[in-house]
Amino acid sequence: MRLLVWTTIIALVVGAGFAIDGYLSWPSRSLLDIDSEQLRTAGFSLSIGSTLIGIGVLAGLLAMHARAVGLQTRSALGAHTDADAARHAEEVRAQQAHELRMGNRA
Repeated sequence: MRLLVWTTIIALVVGAGFAIDGYLSWPSRSLLDIDSEQLRTAGFSLSIGSTLIGIGVLAGLLAMHARAVGLQTRSALGAHTDADAARHAEEVRAQQAHELRMGNRA
């Protein structure tokens, strides 16, 4: 799960860097009067930035989901362990009662 957290942080930071770079390099003049290379570079930066931000958000959601599932699994295993212990104690009690009855009859 730590890998997902680090993936989230790195993807968001790097994605924000690309998005800011794309925004700052976006031409302020009319799109008809600008260099197509500048427009392509800005669009590419914005595209990479938004993709990385999306990956970061998805990794964060996946990390939160994994944590919730882990907590629910631990809780369920604890409940099963308690039920198994109670069942075993009941079996031991029943066996001891049976042995006591058989000992009284002899």
